[in-house]
Amino acid sequence: MYTVVIPTHNRPELLARALRSVYAQTVLPSQVIVVDDASEPRFALSQEFCDGRTRLIRHASPVGGAAARNTGLREAPTSIVAFLDDDDEWLPTKMEKQLAWLDAHPEAVLVTCGYIRCETGRQYLEIPTQAFVERYREHDNFFGSFS
Repeated sequence: MYTVVIPTHNRPELLARALRSVYAQTVLPSQVIVVDDASEPRFALSQEFCDGRTRLIRHASPVGGAAARNTGLREAPTSIVAFLDDDDEWLPTKMEKQLAWLDAHPEAVLVTCGYIRCETGRQYLEIPTQAFVERYREHDNFFGSFS
């Protein structure tokens, strides 16, 4: 069981695409928490995502993506939390593979993965190597995308 936290601000169309990728997972989450960082105009989740699993939390004023992620993290009912930015989407087996990896490595506290970055009509596969992780572990705490 896992929870997905999605921070969003003024991008309901992108949010819908991100949510569709969550609901296309081969292992579905127990809850999806969308944290709206004071979007204007306010929006409602479409009926497509109102199955009782998706919860919308709104900030009264914008505080930024990190604070929105922390809001969702505090509200998550599960010990495993997956973050997804509203302008990203997941491949269908992402969580199945990451959950299996966590099951095989109970000592792990974080799982990251490669990603495909799309820019100006081109795609770039980015996979952090062990050397990259070692170099950045104590510098900038950068382990790839939040998604």
